[in-house]
Amino acid sequence: MYGLLCESLHDFIKESYGEDVWKLVREKADVRLHSFVTHQVYSESVIPRIAKAASGVTGTPYNELMNSWGVYFLGFVGKYGYDRILKVLGRHVRDFVNGLDNLHEYLRFSYPKVQPPTFFCQEESATGVTLHYRSKRKGYLHYAMGQLRQMGKQFYDTDIHVEVLSEQMVGDYSHVTMRLNFDNSAYRYIMKEDEEEQEILPMTSDFFFEVFPFNIVFRQDMVVHNVGSGLATVFPDLDGKKINDAFLLARPLVELSWSMITSHPNNLFEIMSKEPVKRERNLHNRVQNTDYENANRTADVDVELMAFQSLIGEDYKGHDLSFL
Repeated sequence: MYGLLCESLHDFIKESYGEDVWKLVREKADVRLHSFVTHQVYSESVIPRIAKAASGVTGTPYNELMNSWGVYFLGFVGKYGYDRILKVLGRHVRDFVNGLDNLHEYLRFSYPKVQPPTFFCQEESATGVTLHYRSKRKGYLHYAMGQLRQMGKQFYDTDIHVEVLSEQMVGDYSHVTMRLNFDNSAYRYIMKEDEEEQEILPMTSDFFFEVFPFNIVFRQDMVVHNVGSGLATVFPDLDGKKINDAFLLARPLVELSWSMITSHPNNLFEIMSKEPVKRERNLHNRVQNTDYENANRTADVDVELMAFQSLIGEDYKGHDLSFL
């Protein structure tokens, strides 16, 4: 847990309830620190302890307090310039929500160890969208709900009513399904444009593979049928294997399967090789070794492929294909 979240909760309590209340909360939560460093990593237990202590000291129900903190957080991050990133994520609420899962990829430049939740949308209509929220952290639902409502008001001048449809534990993850009800008139225009016939510029597979040398092509059976020239240098035996036998899915927090990939067109998929890759010094342009102290010797490294997006198409036999 990065100090940015801890510091925002600290500031929220001080501004909402006063310095004396913060001191009582800190004592009850057994937190010795008076403030937090934004880029430092702290224990995952810090925020739950502070939030529960604040709820007890102030008499504010826990969920209500977390919701108010979520509202406060959007204003807090403005002090660090992150509001500028939030403002350009989309012209409409639907654009922001559909791209919400990718927001944390921007933050990885400043917070490389961030463990973000996963968001993906379904059942979009002119009156809103169904949002799925998955997180390894428990107890942050109302914090996220507060952020969503404030996002609508602050950036789009739109009221968002959040209705929790279901909440359950799936393995180690908390999976929440929410219905976001808002004026989604922009969806009507998108649907109208999709219905209109548009001339599509044809692209040959050879041209596509040349432009994207790190592509992976597989069918519904998940068997790899083509590996880009750049990727084949690192994984020469990948062709013919099942992609889920060779890689683990780091993000989003869903199963690595055909149905999940095709149903998440707005999500970026981050996969990591199951087996370490042999890397020698003269191959530094092919695989980047992060172990600089041992850069002069052969090393085993896990190759992480980040920010891959699926593209569904058809081959000459009429079988569906997915390109990563």
